[in-house]
Amino acid sequence: MSQEPASSSRTLDRLLESVVSRFTPEMARMIAEHQPPADVQARLDELAVKNFQDEMTPEEKDEYEGIVQIVHALAMLRAKILTRPQGAVLLKEATRHAPRIEKAVTLNPEAPRLDGLEAMLDDMDI
Repeated sequence: MSQEPASSSRTLDRLLESVVSRFTPEMARMIAEHQPPADVQARLDELAVKNFQDEMTPEEKDEYEGIVQIVHALAMLRAKILTRPQGAVLLKEATRHAPRIEKAVTLNPEAPRLDGLEAMLDDMDI
């Protein structure tokens, strides 16, 4: 007999809460504000484009799928951190310290629709 979606969702929520509840404020902030290094982001972008264009080698597909799992886990932890009462403070501070976009961005209609972490999250249907 399979679990009901609501039940598995509650179990996942409890698991995440058991992890996040042990974080120090510094640990929570680190995960909530984490950004990958530039070289890692460049590789993620490259793999996302190859995935979008269906041009991955089997090794790249394995690498991409592993990264997707890690990104998914980090996104779930980040969401859990930011939905806790203390998370509102972290979110407010992160927003205050976020870089401001000074100029408008024009999207190239010929470019792949998504890149990097956004493409991975789209692949995971989050």
